[in-house]
Amino acid sequence: MGSFDTPSPAYGPAELQDMAARLFDISGKMKALVGDRDQNVRLTAANGSYVLKIAHPGEGRAFLAFQNAAMDHLANVVPQLPLPRVVQSVRGEAIARWPQGAGEGHDVRLLTYLPGNLFSDVAKTPALLRDLGHFMGQVSRGLQSFGHPGAHRPDFLWSLDNVLLSEPYVSDIAQEGHRDLVAGCFAHYRDQVAPRLTDLRMAVIHNDANDNNLLVAADQPDQIAGLIDFGDMVFARQVNELAVMLAYAMMDQADPIAAATQVISGYTAEFPLTETEAEVLFDLAIMRLVMSVCISSHRAKDFPDNDYLVISQAPAFALLDKLHGYDRNWLIALARQAAGFDAVATASAVSALFPPLTPLKVTSVDLMSEPRRLVEAGPLSPASLEEIFALQADGDQATYAISAYGASDTLGTALYLAPGSALMSPLAGRVVEVTAQGGESRVVIAHQAAAEPLFYSSYRWNGNTQVSRNQILSAGEVIGEMGGDAPAGRLFLQLMTVLPSLGHAVPESCTAALWPVLKDIYLDPNLTLGLPPETFTSDEQGPAEMMAARRQMLAPSLSVAYARKLKMVRGKGAYLYDHTGRAFLDCVNNITHVGHCHPHVVGALSRQAALLNTNSRYLSENIQTLAARILATLPDPLEVMFFVNSGSEANELALRLTRAMTGRKTMVVLDHAYHGNTSSLVDISPYKFNGKGGAGCPDHVRIADFPDPYQGLYKGDGPDAAKAYARETPRSVAQCVADLEATTGAGPGGFIAESIAGVGGQVIYPDGYLAETYKVIRAAGGLCIADEVQVGFGRVGSHMWAFETQGVVPDIVSLGKPIGNGHPLAAVATTREIAEKFANGMEYFNSFGGNPVSCAVGLAVLDVIENEKLQQKAQDTGDYILAGLRELATRWPLIGDVRGRGMFIGVELVKDRDSRAPAAEEAGLIVQHLRDHGVLLSTDGPHENVLKLKPPMVFGRAEADIFLTKLDQAFACLAAKK
Repeated sequence: MGSFDTPSPAYGPAELQDMAARLFDISGKMKALVGDRDQNVRLTAANGSYVLKIAHPGEGRAFLAFQNAAMDHLANVVPQLPLPRVVQSVRGEAIARWPQGAGEGHDVRLLTYLPGNLFSDVAKTPALLRDLGHFMGQVSRGLQSFGHPGAHRPDFLWSLDNVLLSEPYVSDIAQEGHRDLVAGCFAHYRDQVAPRLTDLRMAVIHNDANDNNLLVAADQPDQIAGLIDFGDMVFARQVNELAVMLAYAMMDQADPIAAATQVISGYTAEFPLTETEAEVLFDLAIMRLVMSVCISSHRAKDFPDNDYLVISQAPAFALLDKLHGYDRNWLIALARQAAGFDAVATASAVSALFPPLTPLKVTSVDLMSEPRRLVEAGPLSPASLEEIFALQADGDQATYAISAYGASDTLGTALYLAPGSALMSPLAGRVVEVTAQGGESRVVIAHQAAAEPLFYSSYRWNGNTQVSRNQILSAGEVIGEMGGDAPAGRLFLQLMTVLPSLGHAVPESCTAALWPVLKDIYLDPNLTLGLPPETFTSDEQGPAEMMAARRQMLAPSLSVAYARKLKMVRGKGAYLYDHTGRAFLDCVNNITHVGHCHPHVVGALSRQAALLNTNSRYLSENIQTLAARILATLPDPLEVMFFVNSGSEANELALRLTRAMTGRKTMVVLDHAYHGNTSSLVDISPYKFNGKGGAGCPDHVRIADFPDPYQGLYKGDGPDAAKAYARETPRSVAQCVADLEATTGAGPGGFIAESIAGVGGQVIYPDGYLAETYKVIRAAGGLCIADEVQVGFGRVGSHMWAFETQGVVPDIVSLGKPIGNGHPLAAVATTREIAEKFANGMEYFNSFGGNPVSCAVGLAVLDVIENEKLQQKAQDTGDYILAGLRELATRWPLIGDVRGRGMFIGVELVKDRDSRAPAAEEAGLIVQHLRDHGVLLSTDGPHENVLKLKPPMVFGRAEADIFLTKLDQAFACLAAKK
């Protein structure tokens, strides 16, 4: 007999009392309990409370024995769990028969009664839901070692394994909308879920942990107090246990997903799922709800008076509606994460693809200096630029992020772009979706290379699209064009590990509760954009505000670069980033010798700073090791080191050493030279004392003619010009020496010069000039000082020190802040004879010159130069840039001269190549154009007409291409304006 074809037992009170007394020798107060097929009565006796269960005729004694065996098994293996216990009849039977001895009748059992409130009657707090999961996880663990012949019920309608048996009952559902919803669930189950179930684990499961079979402790409302009704037990797929429980736990919940995650995490803490079980979990929970409404609708037709049959239909349909609104891929991810897996199995692998993927080349170069790997903006007028920037904050880039991924749980990045901007795919891929409606376009592209994981990029913008479904795209291929009203239209970009389920739109944001899971489905699009973090923030104190504050607090003599001021907030390698996140290629900051914020240097600094920093009166390995490593690169007889804090201090000390050795204050210097900012160094720097605000040349200083092979008195860079500047020009070095001897009665104390002139215009002296000059100076009893502050430590490429390119050995060498990558560290190297002469009894002490932290930084800089072969890189990149500049000179007559060694290069601009008249205004315009297009450069030389290039040594060919391309564009722009 089927349980749905036969009425349930319905004994009256008197017969129930008689039944309990005769079968179990128990009497007491009776109370009817809710039941589906069985008749259940609570019996409160003197010795305790029990449940008298009269079985439905369709159950079968073997099945009742199976239930009893399961309860006995759990009592043995998980005795701590509050579960019913079987009570023997007076005849010692676990299953009695009523009426006794009759052919017809019912099987009767007596179980212990479990006190508590029904789960359906209490508030389902997160703690209670999690404890429910823990409780049922222990039940599942306990049943793993249990088996019984009665568990195998191949036609049992309430087994989720047999869910398709209830599909014919869809027509019994009263409302048409509900019927359509349930029919769609069956279709999805057959197509997407059933094929995945074949290899899942099987076990005996309780199969009915619903809200009327669970008890909650009256005095502990967050704790499960019992599980009753083992009448639906079956051998089935293990995951069904949790799916059934989940279906009922989510009912009547304002946030069913939050409730579900509590149950899943509690359950899997006790009984872990497999990944496949987690991925089908929500679908099976949905099918339990479907099964419930189908069966109850069918039975309600036959038993219209049994209200219990439809008691859960309304909340079940309400929950089905809610779950139907969720993307199935979201539900899979939620279940995976709650079960302890990555929300999306491939999320980490997809993220790991970046940044090794080749960045998009928008034009012929990698525009790292303008981080627009997604778009190439069309021409914008200054007015429209200002309007775009006003949308968020001050800035310079035509591409500007206004909505960052993760901000308020945003599942992508919004960009405002100029109308007419071409949108490009950052990576190769296949178009899987194209829609265009109401002026808005949407394109989804699938990306997968070789064995790499599949992922998708999604673009939604107001404008047109130029691609079709299944079209194969190359990286950088145009997918559409921005529309919208000036000054900008909106593009929303997303990066997805899985596509939305059929019929579900791609959301732009989510609730905070969903964010921890959805961030594995919707990855940060900046993985492909490469926009720096400052792009996504608004800085309330921009350049204008800072300049106003600066004027109030800082000295007016402090200069600030560029007409349009820059606020830099971060540096990395060869790039600086302003407060808007725009990247600028740094072509001029030689002090950050091995690149901005090099991690090895920063690490050495922080480790030593956390350990010790003190003066050099205490012994320290760092200062000795650094001295030894620097001296090993210098020629004999340079064998003694002093450490100071800056290039100015180094040159100041060089002057003191010279005076101590020679007894003379007099100096010979080159015209246009600059050696530091102390008073004594300003006195030997014509760039300062002959410039604005200068007091003219001091009496103890003589200015030698500047040995400029391009603009000087003698043209060319051969030995004849070298000899002329040293001995024959009106202000040759020899003439300066003679003048000093005639006017002071003594020769020069020394001669100081940069080994390659910097402020003078990146000038390389004629071959042999320093050798000739050193002979003249030394013959007059003077010392020779090589100022290597800008050009040392391998910058010239061919040699570690620029003076080596002239074939000389100075008496004193001054080294600047490149040794510390911008940290306050500099040094002086000299001979032992000079150092001992300086030690005349007056102590030389510098509180922080050579301190342990600075020396640790210096050692790290030397590590990077050696390990990353930066001297060789300077040679290679420098030769590449010089060749590129000479090619530009064939097309742009403004370029009069290209010169340099390694990464110390000058480009002299002239109005015409015959007169060589300096083109200072044009040089300034070129520098400003480059600044506006993301390249930092400046000018030098007596007339400020020389573009100087002295970037961090990590500058490579990729950066060189950016520089050369942007410089070419600057010349073209300047020519177009004439």
